[in-house]
Amino acid sequence: MQIPIDVTVTISIVASLLSMLLSIELILIWRSYENRLLTDLPLLFGLSFIFQGANMLMQTLVLAGVFPDTLDFLRVRACVIYFVMTPPLPGLLQIWAHKYKRYHSRVLLAYTVYWFVVVVLAPSAVVLMGLLYPIMMIPGIGFIITFAITWRTGRLKEIRSDLALLGLVVIIVSQSLKIPLRPLGLSFVSDILNAIGIFVGGLAFILPRMAGTVSTKAIPAEDTAPIIT
Repeated sequence: MQIPIDVTVTISIVASLLSMLLSIELILIWRSYENRLLTDLPLLFGLSFIFQGANMLMQTLVLAGVFPDTLDFLRVRACVIYFVMTPPLPGLLQIWAHKYKRYHSRVLLAYTVYWFVVVVLAPSAVVLMGLLYPIMMIPGIGFIITFAITWRTGRLKEIRSDLALLGLVVIIVSQSLKIPLRPLGLSFVSDILNAIGIFVGGLAFILPRMAGTVSTKAIPAEDTAPIIT
């Protein structure tokens, strides 16, 4: 039995708004640092999560019939998704390729050019998402590997790497379930899982500060670089 559309929409909107509020908390954590850097992990993930909440909201408004489910609107959503995927990339490059900083800007430029060429030229929604999906997975998988290593080694004490890892896995699973659940009228389940993933990921940054185990020093991505030698 399908859930009534108004219930589905309400749950999805609440989930997306809660995600964006938690994202703002991560940015406020970054603002509290004495020496802020653009590669601080709370800033990178805060920006990514807030755009993910916006993307969830846009999907929900399509489901509610507020916006049309067209290729043109998907192109607009793809632009928002770009800002979900891109903020973590500089941090990922600092961690895994810190010895090759001179190439970082080129990698980001290539990523951006590829993304928007696909967005503009893709002839259908299937082609658009099919071409973007592989590079959409790069930041998530990269940080899953990173947090798995820092969890095992205890390298990054300012963050609960176990919670960060769990949160990212839940987010990826939620996105994978979005399309299969839509015909069943259960797409809101994906949104709830996404919000839970963002909440758990946010706790990875918040709990150490609440426990008083970290200072107001920045947590730059470079701090994890020594795990890769």
